Amino acid sequence: MPLCKRLAEYCKASFHVMSQQFSFEDFIESMKTRDYADVLGATQSALAAAEAVSYQVRGARANRAAGIVDYVRRLKAFLFFLQSGTIPGGSDRYEWSLYRKVAERLFEKGQLEKKVLDALNPPKQQL
Repeated sequence: MPLCKRLAEYCKASFHVMSQQFSFEDFIESMKTRDYADVLGATQSALAAAEAVSYQVRGARANRAAGIVDYVRRLKAFLFFLQSGTIPGGSDRYEWSLYRKVAERLFEKGQLEKKVLDALNPPKQQL
């Protein structure tokens, strides 16, 4: 990704973080229409921006109280999923359903393998 485009993504991610909207759900919604490279870059940028305001900066305590620690954890897990194609440990079915929103679109575009999409199906409960 060109440097100017990455910088623009970082600025958007920083604005998102600075406005204290630590909603992983909103982040996922904004990723649904993007290509794989854009989703990956935006996730990395959002993660960097969120980590930058989590500790040792003015407002960090308020950011932590507003949920930035959980937001960072969820971004890291989603980034792991994007890079490895496997479900990260510690994620739950609700998070899988959020990943699925992006994964289905990427699969439709031919940018994600079917086995990765299938991994997001919760196991069938035995009777």
